[in-house]
Amino acid sequence: MAEMTLTDAIQAFDRKTVTVLRQAVDEFTLVEAGTLLHHVRSTDTQHAVAATWILKALAEGNRAPDLAPFLQTLPDQTDWEAILHLLQVARYAPEAAAPQVEIIIELTQHPKALVRTWALDAYCRAALADSDLMPKARDMVHAALGDDKASIRARARQLALLVGL
Repeated sequence: MAEMTLTDAIQAFDRKTVTVLRQAVDEFTLVEAGTLLHHVRSTDTQHAVAATWILKALAEGNRAPDLAPFLQTLPDQTDWEAILHLLQVARYAPEAAAPQVEIIIELTQHPKALVRTWALDAYCRAALADSDLMPKARDMVHAALGDDKASIRARARQLALLVGL
């Protein structure tokens, strides 16, 4: 595949195949962090989804830039997939997630179960960075253990040890 810029890859994303996004992850350098943040902030939701997917892949590979400015965009995101990717990134930067707990709590009521699941995870990760959040994290995990959605119960079981239940 020909060399693509980060912007080219994000613009080429069709919300189905992530091949161009994988290439962008492989070729990413920290110099491009500002460009990536620009696309995460985009009002074009397809670009925001692509950019947050790249960010998540970078975080999973321990190659992400400072995650705080990206997580600060959480209140402005409108697409559930972009929101999901940002919530999934919180585990790699609990200290950057902690200031976002108000929106994270709101997202625990999102219509999509996957978003609710990862909002619970993000809140618990934030509680690792801010011990004042831990009592509520424990309460949230305890309540989620009885949720009617299997994905939420499964994540709650994984988080129970993390929050000391």
